[in-house]
Amino acid sequence: AGPLAAQAVYKAVMFGAFSTASASLPPLTPTGIGADSPPLTAVAARAYACGVFAGAINSLVVCPVELVRNRLMVQQHHLQHQHQHQHQQRRGQDASRAPRHRARVFSGALDCVRQTVRNEPGGPLALWKGLGSTAMRDGPGVGMWFACFEIAKRLLPAALGVEPDSGVNLLLSGGLGGIGFWLVALPFDAIKSNIQTSQTNDVSVLGVARRLGLRRLYTGLGVALVRGVPGAGTVFLVQSRTQRWLAERRAQATRPSR
Repeated sequence: AGPLAAQAVYKAVMFGAFSTASASLPPLTPTGIGADSPPLTAVAARAYACGVFAGAINSLVVCPVELVRNRLMVQQHHLQHQHQHQHQQRRGQDASRAPRHRARVFSGALDCVRQTVRNEPGGPLALWKGLGSTAMRDGPGVGMWFACFEIAKRLLPAALGVEPDSGVNLLLSGGLGGIGFWLVALPFDAIKSNIQTSQTNDVSVLGVARRLGLRRLYTGLGVALVRGVPGAGTVFLVQSRTQRWLAERRAQATRPSR
């Protein structure tokens, strides 16, 4: 329930920030003789710009949560290695590959927050370690998420013979948005995780990128797409249907009674 609730908060922040940015811009108008809709390039550019803003705002919420999650995951990984090392020692096997340093142990998420604030420079601001790389991931990534969705939403109906607001179109368009997100965001996600779990504060985005290399930056792309593409399609479908339902309820509430 915790991860699901967190995702709900993230998506609410993203769509709220996206709507705020869209409302602050002048409306798009058709151009050209006989045109009945704005140019696709203008729609995509607007969606990307508003998505970058939404992703940057969302990174402020996501960063401390993912810092705690990543540190607990790395701790669990180290503890598993230590248990394997102890088992090898009992059996008299070679343990030369065992970790030399014991991982810092957190008893849970709250203890991780407490130790981070108490022991690292910046106090509470230490929870936002890696904010720059998080914004680099979520800004362009969420921009591509919305831009790919808007492009696909307008092109797929003619290709598939479906209505623009149909569930099939929204699911497929959202899935393509998920592909766009992860193709852009995954390298920065790997960099962010390395920075947040580092025991020092002298790591940089470029330094981590050079150390990992392009291939390792895209490690796990298949898993990310398998998980993220259906999720993105579902999010856009649910958001669209919820927005339409709320609009209908508002229209009924403001309709004068006879």
